[in-house]
Amino acid sequence: MDLKDIVLKIARAASDLLVRDGMVHPVAFLLDPDGEKNGCIALDFSSPEAKELSIDLARTAARKSSMVLAYVTEAWMSRDPRSEVAPSQAPDREEVLIIAAFSPHSVAGALVRFSRDPDGNPVPSQPELIEHRLESWMDPWPDRQPAH
Repeated sequence: MDLKDIVLKIARAASDLLVRDGMVHPVAFLLDPDGEKNGCIALDFSSPEAKELSIDLARTAARKSSMVLAYVTEAWMSRDPRSEVAPSQAPDREEVLIIAAFSPHSVAGALVRFSRDPDGNPVPSQPELIEHRLESWMDPWPDRQPAH
């Protein structure tokens, strides 16, 4: 299965969870080449230190197993990349689910934008691929070489 197909599949599942539960806890999945889950790591974003430790655990597990590592997180997004204001404080902020998948040879990402109805329940858009280059400190293979 193509990594882009995998992130879209995960994005649809995360969107369903968002509607059902009203939120999505940050998580990392270890996936085989067909996109099947082989492990799950709950990520702790309660402090910068806890976040770094849980991401390090996920990166280490992915590198040791050479499996795809896919993160699912909620985030704030702003359309103004030059802004000095954090996305969570920006006047144009949007709530999104971000799905980022990293393999030893490729990277893919998807996002699900969502608004909230008058009762505060999330209303997600259709998942969309992130078409520009995706870089993250959470990537277990920052030194990856493209597949030939």
